[in-house]
Amino acid sequence: MIVTMIVLSTSIRFIQERKSNKAIDILKELVENHATVLRRQSQTAAGVHQEILIKQLVPGDIVILSAGDMIPADCLLLSAKDLFISQSALTGES
Repeated sequence: MIVTMIVLSTSIRFIQERKSNKAIDILKELVENHATVLRRQSQTAAGVHQEILIKQLVPGDIVILSAGDMIPADCLLLSAKDLFISQSALTGES
């Protein structure tokens, strides 16, 4: 009886997790993360602000951040005004 309950419980949990993982994968495909960058079109042209997919970021792009934005990649901070960074995700603090 106990073995049957364990097998049944494990089977139900496996099925539910598989369904939830499929749902998460579908939601991830619907969401596209964008970043605003300052990118030069040519060597002589001035940079223009463009909103691009995070997947399209390349070294040399200048990322423009505003309040509430997530940092899309490893960045070198060039200038800031009233900067506040929450590091709780990195440190594990609540």
